[in-house]
Amino acid sequence: MKYNIVACVPTKNEEFCIEKVLKVLSLFCYKIIVNDDNSTDKTQEICKKFDKVDLLIRRKHEPMNREGSLQRQELLDKAYEYDPDYFFFIDGDELPVPSIIPFFENIDTTINTWYLPMRDLYKDEHHYRIDKFITNHGISRDFSKPTTNKGFIVKNIKNFKLNYDITQHRCRPSNQPINSPTPHKIANDNAMILHYSKLKPYYLSGQSNLDRALWDNYTKGTNIQKILKHHALCWDDTTLKLEEIKDKWKWDWKKL
Repeated sequence: MKYNIVACVPTKNEEFCIEKVLKVLSLFCYKIIVNDDNSTDKTQEICKKFDKVDLLIRRKHEPMNREGSLQRQELLDKAYEYDPDYFFFIDGDELPVPSIIPFFENIDTTINTWYLPMRDLYKDEHHYRIDKFITNHGISRDFSKPTTNKGFIVKNIKNFKLNYDITQHRCRPSNQPINSPTPHKIANDNAMILHYSKLKPYYLSGQSNLDRALWDNYTKGTNIQKILKHHALCWDDTTLKLEEIKDKWKWDWKKL
């Protein structure tokens, strides 16, 4: 690769898709740092199979305090030890498409922070949501456009240190550091991310929404049932419309 790229991957029980993510990242990343939040499945076992993975295992902590920002700060602190040209933040259930490699090879170096478009896979690995709706409760969703607040790329600038606000337990409203350097730019679909979140057993069982409600109750005192209802409304599929993922977004897994 033209540039040294260090991937920063926070994980928690990602065995459903982490092997695919690590196979892809291994193709173009100099190092892959995984910071695992005490997974109870085979996530750590899978990570240890990859030579480029530097596996961190977080200390045990109060499970209701997500520590999302702190987990990412720990990733950054470790990534700085490798002095990369670029930091590439991506979750353990997010898969970059094949054109990410030429994107990095031809990256516009005048841009310091890239926000990456993301599509939510739905029902299976071959389709994503494209419908939009407004509920009677005033919640609106537009899946016809990709979201851009998840995966991102940041240039490693000399004498400039990226930081997270570690008081934010879920790293909201976005997953970027609080001082991501300008200029910023949204990448085109050559840097698309496919999000596996809504395919995982963790989500399908309802445990994902419950955990989020419990986290918010613990840190902010929000009503658990109210948050559960909110998440259900946000992912209502009454208007569900799916589109098949583009051929250019597909990896040839037989060759990887």
